Amino acid sequence: MGNEITPGLLWPDGRSDHADTFGALLRAGVRGVKRDAVAGEQVRIVIHADCGGDAGRTRWFYDRVLAQQVPFDVIGLSYYPWWHGPLDKLTANMSACAKAYGRPVWVVETAYPYTNPEYWDKQPNVPWPISPEGQSHFLTDLAAAVRAVPDGLGLGVLYWFPESVALPNQYTWNGGATALFDHEGNRLPGALALHP
Repeated sequence: MGNEITPGLLWPDGRSDHADTFGALLRAGVRGVKRDAVAGEQVRIVIHADCGGDAGRTRWFYDRVLAQQVPFDVIGLSYYPWWHGPLDKLTANMSACAKAYGRPVWVVETAYPYTNPEYWDKQPNVPWPISPEGQSHFLTDLAAAVRAVPDGLGLGVLYWFPESVALPNQYTWNGGATALFDHEGNRLPGALALHP
């Protein structure tokens, strides 16, 4: 339900600090998804927060969602190390979520650069090398952290915008540096790191 909705959705009414309307909007969204599901189809509802490395904010958000009686199945977290901190903060947060809520935890947004070290080396929390191999190592370590979530509740990893290959004279997210394909469209090693 939504994309990184920690601050809410459909502002101003759906701000997450306007608990009643925020909850009503989410419950309506869940009803809509279930209503349009094919008969017999098992649909799992993911609520997506933007704060993978911040356990306090994550707890605040999901407690609010549950207090509004929003039915959901999966905790979705974004994790970009330069914004959300070191991997151990995500690891601790995923473990806390699994213990507190007993639901699967899915990293539904992540990325790591493979090129442009002159920019990325100046960013915080990018300890893996800025190279195709470094990108692959990041994903290997991230996948291992998800597999280590207690009680087998680590669901998986979804890479954000793997096809964002830089094109001449066009905007590309992060200049194509976080794609899983190089500037010629060749697959990078990281594309296979999530499939051991």
